[in-house]
Amino acid sequence: MEILDTEALVRTYAPQTEEYRQDPMRAVEDYRRVQEFAAEHPDAGRTRVGNALDLPPSRVRTWLNGGMPDCVRGLHVAQDHGWVPLSETDDVFVGGLNVLVAWIFSGGSISVENFSPSFTVDGPTARIRLESALETAGVEYRVVHEDESGRATEFRIGEGETVLGRTLAALGAPVGEKNVDTDLSLPEYLDDASTAVREEFVTVYLQNRLSQDQGRTEARFREERPDAYCEALGGLLDAVLDVEVTVSKQNIFLSRWPDCVPRSSGV
Repeated sequence: MEILDTEALVRTYAPQTEEYRQDPMRAVEDYRRVQEFAAEHPDAGRTRVGNALDLPPSRVRTWLNGGMPDCVRGLHVAQDHGWVPLSETDDVFVGGLNVLVAWIFSGGSISVENFSPSFTVDGPTARIRLESALETAGVEYRVVHEDESGRATEFRIGEGETVLGRTLAALGAPVGEKNVDTDLSLPEYLDDASTAVREEFVTVYLQNRLSQDQGRTEARFREERPDAYCEALGGLLDAVLDVEVTVSKQNIFLSRWPDCVPRSSGV
């Protein structure tokens, strides 16, 4: 089952050219038409290509000289990494992008300004899992605030960071703030996902959200997010975990500590 296609990724872009702003896929299609025409007519200049395709010669010149729309450049990066087109059986998804999407919901963020993602970790188990997910996704990263008291250790992405952020957003990860006033929902791909994908998402989510309290047999956490989101999250947890799940406003209670989250390792 395909869970991410070219169009979904491209639509995260807002091209500066007015005619492409409402439909960024037109920029991709026009760029491809120019490249195909130029390949078939190698002696054609910008004016001939532009007239043949009804495109401004100035735009054609840029594309013939190696330039391309940002959405095309980003699409190439995503394709090179195997992020698009994407199905849940792809190696880059399970253990990779699925983990990173769950992390954005539970312990990370995507910048509104440029789609740069960041991920925080608190403990060795989380760090190992995040490092593995980033390596599976095929991206380099750097670690900041690692030795700063009072600051969470943060992972930031190197080259291709904004394309990764856009890919995660296209998969359903939230961009910007996550609070009671945001329009927030779980990724649609979870609705029809395999048990393994749903379990992985839930495991990552809970490892980032549950606090280690050895004195309790049950588990609980609070989400300052819309009631509908909390109810949907509770439904997902109830479907995946072998525990009783109760949602009361922004509080989520589990009847016992879930087996997927080790108590002693940190989150």
